[in-house]
Amino acid sequence: MRGEVVPFQTKMAQAAQMLIEIAEHFSTVPILAVTDSWFGNNGLWKPAYKAIGNRFNILSRLRCNNVLYDLPEKRKPKQRGRNKKYGQRLGSATDMGKNSTTRGSVLQRESLWKAA
Repeated sequence: MRGEVVPFQTKMAQAAQMLIEIAEHFSTVPILAVTDSWFGNNGLWKPAYKAIGNRFNILSRLRCNNVLYDLPEKRKPKQRGRNKKYGQRLGSATDMGKNSTTRGSVLQRESLWKAA
């Protein structure tokens, strides 16, 4: 618009603001944001979840260098120290993708054999 100065916002802030406005318009339904790997972090999640609450979810593609961990073990009674943040290392997104592709093709072949 002419004459009006538009304040600078990062892409993350713009995306979060758009999702918040959509959620305000559709106030009774869950909001699912499907994003690429660039948006799949706390930069989008935190501000949107803070404003929208439990109705907000993200489905995002993982970056190939993301490392996945299992949930940490439960604390033992009277255990000293802070809670563990991560459980057992499961591997990178690339490693997990290689394993699931192999398993998926094997399962698909097995189901084809059973159908025939």
